[in-house]
Amino acid sequence: MADLQLTLAINDEFKPAAEFLGTQTVSRNPTHVTYTYNPTMDFAADGTAAGHAYWVYGVALREGGGEAPLGTIDVRSEGFGLGDAPVNATETGAGQWGSALAFACNQFGLECFVYMVAASYHQKPYRRVMMETWGGQVVPSPSDRTQAGKAILARDPDTSGSLGIAISEAVEDAATHPDTHYSLGSVLNHVLLHQTVIGLEAKQQLEQAGEGLPDVVLGSCGGGSNLAGLALPFVPDCGGANGGNGPRLVAVEPSACPTLTEGRFDYDFGDEAGMTPKILMYTLGHEFIPPPIHAGGLRYHGDAPIICNLVKNGWMEAVAYPQGKVFEAAMQFARSQGTIPAPETAHAIRGAIDEALAAKEAGEERVILFNYSGHGLLDLAAYDAFLHGQLVDV
Repeated sequence: MADLQLTLAINDEFKPAAEFLGTQTVSRNPTHVTYTYNPTMDFAADGTAAGHAYWVYGVALREGGGEAPLGTIDVRSEGFGLGDAPVNATETGAGQWGSALAFACNQFGLECFVYMVAASYHQKPYRRVMMETWGGQVVPSPSDRTQAGKAILARDPDTSGSLGIAISEAVEDAATHPDTHYSLGSVLNHVLLHQTVIGLEAKQQLEQAGEGLPDVVLGSCGGGSNLAGLALPFVPDCGGANGGNGPRLVAVEPSACPTLTEGRFDYDFGDEAGMTPKILMYTLGHEFIPPPIHAGGLRYHGDAPIICNLVKNGWMEAVAYPQGKVFEAAMQFARSQGTIPAPETAHAIRGAIDEALAAKEAGEERVILFNYSGHGLLDLAAYDAFLHGQLVDV
């Protein structure tokens, strides 16, 4: 549509432009615009070039009357030169979200800058390589690029970092650069709702398999998007909504970062530096820095408000496991199923195995649904540490 608008304007075709665009004046900020790159839109004689954003404005009649066959379409744009691809700044723990955003930005001609939690940056170098392969720029967080990062490094030069710190850096980057926007991959409720396609599809798959509703739904939980993606579509059916009749919803988190199982329910910042609005959630404190476990995506001091509200009101349960028991479950799954799960995913597997053992002990059949959220082929260093007795059990 933008191409057609600009073509009509340049060719001074007022009538079709007026029919297509109307004559209403609309004020827009040219620095906040989404556009596509189209080399055919280069019109050097008119001072326009592909890869920039243009506003078609100032549509005015030359001659009054009827169908307005003539007119002036002004393509001089205050947005000229401001349409260069904006930068998307974000944080990432283990690197899954950073990789996804790097690829998406690459597809749309945008720049991507990723603050990767230092512990995962060093534990998972191939995640960094993936992001760089797709055009992303990656630095360990905390970094010396931001005031928030510098302050943390001044206090502890050897810190392993946290998602809260990385969020502070990404938010500061966006707040101090007009061409930079912040993209968040978890925690906030709107992110969770995007993910619910997972649970909606799972419901359909269960129906096709003739299983109906599951007895228990489990997911690993860091910020909450992965768990919510699977579990939220089952909330209307769950026991909490139906007097105890219906699926149990279970959040599985690491003992090293036990937000739901040991945190306080309170308003807290979403980042270490206190730049975000306060969020009502279970929290370990925004300055909490968890041990450098290999499940980097679960090292967050808080959780999504939706998840926290469900736990607070007894509609969802929460359990926590130490790293050693998680990797025992990961090994069992890998050797029986042939796929190697990510450390984050292995938390849900640990919970599913324990649910199966409890059902066996009770002599019951239970339908257990968990989210296999990712492979661990870029986490083999963690498996190597576990196999050789070098994994710290926290």
